Amino acid sequence: MVKVVCKDGHINEKYSREILRDGGCFTCKKMNFGKEKFLSGLKKEGYKLLEEYKGSHKIVEVECNSQHRYKVRPKTFNEGFRCAGCSGKSVEKAKKDFYELLEKNGDKSVGEYKGTAKPVKIICSKGHSNEENPIRYKKRGICKDCFVGKHKQIKMDFIEEVTKYKYEMMEDYKRLDKEIELKCKKGHIIRIKPKQFLKHMKCEKCEGITKKRKGGSSNYEKSKLEFSKLTKEFDYKMLDGYKGSNVKVLLRCQRGHECEIKPAEFKRGKRCNKCDSKSLRVKKQFMKNLVECKMEMLSNYENAVTKVKLRCENNHIFLMDPGYLNTHKECKKCKIEKKEEYQKKKVERCGFTILGDYKNIKTKLLVECEKGHKSKIRISEIKEREENCLTCYEILLKNQKRTFEIYTKRNNMEIEGEFSGYKKEVELVCEKGHVFKIKPMDFFGEGLCVTCQKRNFENGKEVLIKKLKEKDAKIISTFERMKDKITVICSDGHTSEMIPNNINRWSCTYCSGRNPQVLKEKFDEVVLKSKMILLSEYVNSTEKVKLQCNLGHIFSDCFHLQHKKNQVIGLGFCFN
Repeated sequence: MVKVVCKDGHINEKYSREILRDGGCFTCKKMNFGKEKFLSGLKKEGYKLLEEYKGSHKIVEVECNSQHRYKVRPKTFNEGFRCAGCSGKSVEKAKKDFYELLEKNGDKSVGEYKGTAKPVKIICSKGHSNEENPIRYKKRGICKDCFVGKHKQIKMDFIEEVTKYKYEMMEDYKRLDKEIELKCKKGHIIRIKPKQFLKHMKCEKCEGITKKRKGGSSNYEKSKLEFSKLTKEFDYKMLDGYKGSNVKVLLRCQRGHECEIKPAEFKRGKRCNKCDSKSLRVKKQFMKNLVECKMEMLSNYENAVTKVKLRCENNHIFLMDPGYLNTHKECKKCKIEKKEEYQKKKVERCGFTILGDYKNIKTKLLVECEKGHKSKIRISEIKEREENCLTCYEILLKNQKRTFEIYTKRNNMEIEGEFSGYKKEVELVCEKGHVFKIKPMDFFGEGLCVTCQKRNFENGKEVLIKKLKEKDAKIISTFERMKDKITVICSDGHTSEMIPNNINRWSCTYCSGRNPQVLKEKFDEVVLKSKMILLSEYVNSTEKVKLQCNLGHIFSDCFHLQHKKNQVIGLGFCFN
């Protein structure tokens, strides 16, 4: 690392290669970037700068579109903060709203308004005087003492309502929105918010949710009729009276089972638990799976959780949950055996011969490769299409490194980092001192530095544009490499695809007569001139077509074009 001082006196620590690459100062770059962003943002929004730019954190005076003047830091402006007057959050508007609210309530303020967070003395219409912040006054909408008095009155109303309906408070009243525990006449304990209780929401168990509270028509009778119709449709009998949509009713099903169901749940599709239970569904599925998997049950089925003794095709006797068989549909021992066979085949596929005894995937196994190298390796670590033998891999790495060093020397480059294979990135330095990282596989294909490659691309692009101008053509699409396909328009408006590297050989396919559509048109002309009859469909210029001449001879021939002379060959006459 080297310490470097720029023109403005900023000290930076840099590597020698960074100085060669670009000798710019980091702090100057940051400052210029912030300034440029701020000035461009002002232009876009139509704002004006009334002072000189001093820094991103120093306050500057600015004028907006609507000619509002305000002070702002360039950093906050870049983050998206704009004129407060235009957005409706200005100090003047806040002041105006405060005085309007005072007039509406008939209150007065003593002293000057200094800000939303600074306290002002307020005298309300009822004679209460308090010092409070304008923000809090706006949120409440009334004086502080009036607000407290209002809450006291609500508390009194709540206690009166509780005593009226003969409820007991199990907890102290805390707030209008906070739940409180109450006890009804019949001893049911409920948790409810005081504001809900004041709106005539009472004990659900006693009244049922579908019953309408005070002051309105009820849907109680409608829901009762709907429920009674449904029970008759499905041959269910009501043994209890209807109390509400969320109060359980005793019913008897077709098979004589008694069950308690809420009317709301019955409407949704819930039926007798004994007739339509999960345990019955699991048992049916289990019996089906036994037949599919060709297994025998050696013990009695009790429920979905208790294990059952089973025997599979391969005579493996084992215990298993019915639920496990429903999901996996396979014997555990058979599954392990299949896995072991697959792993052994995998070892053989990778060119190894097993010398030791196989235990499982994780334990190391003695193995010999095709070249006779012995080694202990886990089967889980073996990967297909890769060199798994350690000794073979070391030899391969040495050879790869040697070839890569030869190739880099040819291209006048040096290796800085450690070489660890063709697929892992290596740090290289080119002739001009550019440091870059690249995978050796990619480097063999191109053999150029990344920065040098960009410059070559730019030069090639200029040459391409010049040559296309000579041929009265233009590029439509964008491209990043000279190997990528591009679309080109000729002077007659024909579009065609080409590769930039093949510019010397390129010519418009339509104008030169090599386009399939042009060839088809010429084919039709030849057939008309020679007075022949077409017996098969035209596919392309190389495939043969069935034809019939004037004399009735049937023959097959292909149609193609001699591009240089632009003359038609074939289909000129009948061979017979």
